[in-house]
Amino acid sequence: MKYSITTPSWLTASSASGTVTTTAKSITFTVNSSARSLGPGTHTNNIAFNNTTNSQGNTTRVATLVVNPKDYRLAVSASPTADGTVTGAGTFAEGSSVTVTATPNGSHSFVNWTQNAKVVSTSASYTFTMPSASTTLTAHFK
Repeated sequence: MKYSITTPSWLTASSASGTVTTTAKSITFTVNSSARSLGPGTHTNNIAFNNTTNSQGNTTRVATLVVNPKDYRLAVSASPTADGTVTGAGTFAEGSSVTVTATPNGSHSFVNWTQNAKVVSTSASYTFTMPSASTTLTAHFK
């Protein structure tokens, strides 16, 4: 009997087609480089086993791939540095919820948080979703 195997784009079969005899045949499935383009989450798809001789016994099996989110660095700074302190820096998974906090020193007051010179929050405690990139936030004081 001749066979063919159809896999999801992120999976490669060691033998995608061939001939089956009465002896056992092992086929190995390997996650390939196409998986790099998949976002975080669970990806489920079918593997189809086809009898290309007479279509008898065709079947499918489910393949599941879990892609974990990547970690990115968050840096925080105070401007001017002497006017306040900041907390919340670290390494976080993309898509996670992160809170940074700015605390003014003495008679100074908090103004805003910026990212790449753009105001992203006017709250001293700022919670946001970690992007898919390393990020720097600056707390501004007056």
